[in-house]
Amino acid sequence: MKKSLKFKVGDYIEHTASAPFYHKVTAVGDLYYTTETYDYVTHQRRGTSKVGIGAQDVYRKIDNPQSDKSVISLFQFAQLLSSRFDDGESYDWAKVQRLAKELGVKSMQQELMQACELAVVLSARQIAHNGQSIAQRFAAMKDLYGQQVTVRPLDTQSKILQQYSTPCPLAFLLGVFVDKNDQFWNGRILEPSAGNGLLTVALHESQTVVNEIDEIRVANLKQLGFASVTSEDASSESAMQKFGNKFRGIITNPPFAKLADKDKIERHGWPINTLDYKMAVLALDRMSDNGKAAIIVGGKMWNSYWKPLSERSEKQVLFGQWKTFLGYLYAQYNVVDVIYINGDNIYRKQGTTYPIVAILVDGRHKYNESVKPNYVFDSERDVIIDTFDQLFERVMPHLDGKEPDRERRLRLAKAKAKALLILAFKMKMEIDSLPHRGDVFVLEKKWHKADAWLDKDEKSFYDYYSIADVAKGKIVVIDEQSFETMFYTPEEFKKKGFKFHHHQNDYGELVGIDENFADKLNEFIENDYSLVDRKDYFSCGYANDILEACGLDKSFEIIITQSGMKKILGQVKGKQDEAHNLTPIEVLRLPQLICSPILVIQGKQSDTRLVFVEIPRSGRKVFAAINLDFNMNLKNGYSFYNLVASVYSQEYYKIAEKIISANASNSIFYYDSNKIKNWLSEIGQHQFLPNITANSLYSDNDFPNTSQK
Repeated sequence: MKKSLKFKVGDYIEHTASAPFYHKVTAVGDLYYTTETYDYVTHQRRGTSKVGIGAQDVYRKIDNPQSDKSVISLFQFAQLLSSRFDDGESYDWAKVQRLAKELGVKSMQQELMQACELAVVLSARQIAHNGQSIAQRFAAMKDLYGQQVTVRPLDTQSKILQQYSTPCPLAFLLGVFVDKNDQFWNGRILEPSAGNGLLTVALHESQTVVNEIDEIRVANLKQLGFASVTSEDASSESAMQKFGNKFRGIITNPPFAKLADKDKIERHGWPINTLDYKMAVLALDRMSDNGKAAIIVGGKMWNSYWKPLSERSEKQVLFGQWKTFLGYLYAQYNVVDVIYINGDNIYRKQGTTYPIVAILVDGRHKYNESVKPNYVFDSERDVIIDTFDQLFERVMPHLDGKEPDRERRLRLAKAKAKALLILAFKMKMEIDSLPHRGDVFVLEKKWHKADAWLDKDEKSFYDYYSIADVAKGKIVVIDEQSFETMFYTPEEFKKKGFKFHHHQNDYGELVGIDENFADKLNEFIENDYSLVDRKDYFSCGYANDILEACGLDKSFEIIITQSGMKKILGQVKGKQDEAHNLTPIEVLRLPQLICSPILVIQGKQSDTRLVFVEIPRSGRKVFAAINLDFNMNLKNGYSFYNLVASVYSQEYYKIAEKIISANASNSIFYYDSNKIKNWLSEIGQHQFLPNITANSLYSDNDFPNTSQK
């Protein structure tokens, strides 16, 4: 089946969803229009792309946009510069000024420099959340640092406020440290001296509160989607108290300066006499007891942190205000590392070469002056970090779970003692066998009455429960739907009627799961099926070539709203069919399944697609239809494209009706040649195979290089 062509070579076209890009058709083939893609803001060529002929109805012809070039804003200039960084270009100050002049950017030089830094933030944030390993993302951060403009504090205010931002590789590592906290499923992180947001690039905007007093930077921060942007004086104790003290994380790089006597503070008799020490202490006051923090403070020139203990002693010891500051931190917090960093190489592109110290904190303990820092210089522990690679080697053990030998032996000893305790209880209670951690059990439930979705008077379904722990004669059970925790004795567990279903490992490793999607799902369930930000949504990533050919625009994420996720998890009355009653484990697979469909046909409207997928479930399969709407949808005042409007299962005869309708209207877009046969056999509709294979616009054979994960 071939569609008539809607466009010709030389036409300018745009997606009906008003994407930020437009296209110029350069060639027409059997399957695709080949196009050049341009940025609507700058009219700069972004590369080439393909528009599936099957998706041409969601594009429209437009007049040549390049005939009406207009002046762009500083934020738009930062977006453009970020895209150039993404393409591998490097910039110096002269090159930036030439580009700004060409585009008609109207600004003071310092504003332009802030836009350059904002461009780094935009690119670094994309790298930080691209799903690769920490090492891969750190390597990309180093490359970005090499591409960026050397920051120049061009005005007096920047020098007064000591506005030297954190290099993106260092910011990334510190952000990962603060965000990686097993004590919290959700909660917010505070950056009280945020600048343009460089220290936050590894954090989730919806969970991050930023504070800044510079007007240019505040305006930039408000464009980035943070949970809150404030302009409090972070050096004022009363102003900082407005933030409360429940933050799960603190991350900050305050300005370095001396304090007047009237501005100095004390903590438990420890004098805090510099601006950066004071702002760090005030920020740490806002942290929850189980929170984590990464703070950067000013170092000492020529590494003069230590001095000889005496004229005749070879020992070097901490002294002065630095010794006092560390003394307080150790007495009040669990300081896990103090990292001395040479600014010559690591900070040069930020406009300074001043040395700094990064301090990593994991929780607050009861104040105890007997907990002290290592006052005596140790050449291995107190080595000065000169390069980013050395920095990575130093911080990585705090990120990948590697433990010092003493802590590892202690943990293993505790685990052995726990195992012996479980064995003792097992023998004492004379139980044949206890459940194992990771086992999954089910309880059969029945739906009665005349529910519209039932084809019979009664229908069975199962609630899933996993074993979280078995210790001290108690079995800790987690409800896989609500994540509610329950405790049973072995006798109570037996009486409850749990039936063994499978071990969690039976599902195999969940390869390619998006950690951000998983974190957000945990937050959603823990918070009574609601995200902290009520306007937030779940991102399933961007369309691959298959979905683009079927009509979706790659420029927008595929998203699930909170109300949609609530239905998928079976938390809406009357929405408890198999595909509306997914477990969290099954929901985690949705982003992968959407890009790996069995069949794609047109939905009820021309701008919707039904994507049929199979959801793995132990011992059987659940077939679901994902209804994708790629037109504009207004939800809570926000515009959404590529919306997962619903996920549902249907009786097989209804699926057959949809296939018949799609075949009659020439709206079968795609099928997977391997999966379609098994699927049609499973649902007893194998007679449709010849029609689907003959009339579909595309199959998996048309996309040999497309990842379907």
